[in-house]
Amino acid sequence: MKKRVKSILAFFIILILIAVGIFVFIYVQKRDEISVQPELPERFHEQWGLKNNGQFINNTEGIKGIDINILDAWNITTGNSEVLVGILDTGIQISMPNISESVFVNSDELQNGLDDDGNGYVDDINGWDFFNNDSSVYDDYLHDHHGTYIASIISSSHDSPIAGIAPDVKIVPLKFMSGSSGDIKDAIKAIEYAHSLGVKIINCSWDSTNYNSELEDVMKKYHDILFICSAGKYKNDLSKVPAYPACFQLENVLCVTAVDNQGKIYDYAGYGKDADVAAPGWSILGMYPDSDYIFSDGSSVAAAYVTGIAALIKSVNFNLTSIEIASILKEGTQGVKSLNNMVESGGIVDAYKCIKLAETEGE
Repeated sequence: MKKRVKSILAFFIILILIAVGIFVFIYVQKRDEISVQPELPERFHEQWGLKNNGQFINNTEGIKGIDINILDAWNITTGNSEVLVGILDTGIQISMPNISESVFVNSDELQNGLDDDGNGYVDDINGWDFFNNDSSVYDDYLHDHHGTYIASIISSSHDSPIAGIAPDVKIVPLKFMSGSSGDIKDAIKAIEYAHSLGVKIINCSWDSTNYNSELEDVMKKYHDILFICSAGKYKNDLSKVPAYPACFQLENVLCVTAVDNQGKIYDYAGYGKDADVAAPGWSILGMYPDSDYIFSDGSSVAAAYVTGIAALIKSVNFNLTSIEIASILKEGTQGVKSLNNMVESGGIVDAYKCIKLAETEGE
């Protein structure tokens, strides 16, 4: 009888609280406390590769779930500033607000015309321009838009209109190209420089049909670095028409091809058993210099996506080797029927799956 009276009393107290609005306030506050999902950028709905709800992009309706499942991943991590990601590409406009906070700073160097850290590079505060052999990692829009775009995909701040995959890691500009021109010898110097800084992940969103043994040798030498490479710009079977460096047969080189918002291989991307994984690479919103928003396509874009995911993996388990991260990226895919026999893993890299695998690796 006493329990019944207490229950009735509690019921009437709740009614009174609701009437004055107190109970509703308490309930809402509790809901707010357990929410960990950050507010999404204003143009996030256009970034189908991060979250595909079946929205129309470029007049094409997507298939729900054909994305990298980033929202669940962000509930665990958005990156770690100890993780350095090299962008081996054109220059990067590091002053652009959406990526400026993600740029590596060499604390051992001063802007004084001297080589303070004794590494052979004067004033390399934010990386190095190996094309022009100077410390300016950005020259102009025309010649440095590609590297800037790739950087925006990997590390755009969530305070900007678009979301980067790993905004809290640090990117290291490794400029060896100007526009579409570049020398592999400069790329090799850039890799050696990156290794001296402790970079463990390098994005290679470019390709060549010409095999270069010196480039392969340096990637093999620095086996503690994971090189994430694009699968070429032609729809070729990579086992017959290889794209390099993606097709170097090294455990620390990952070949990434591109898919559209329906999960099909992009019309201008390599495929086959030499393509390890797939990622979004069609009509992907990013930023050129001067905050110029643009949609771009290709396996170079897909490689940037996977680079961002690799950085998140490293962020939750810093002790993972390059080969272990590559293995996780291959294992942590969501199968897509249209990719059977088109990609070795048969699927698109799933950021959340990868991070969960990374958390338990080595236990």
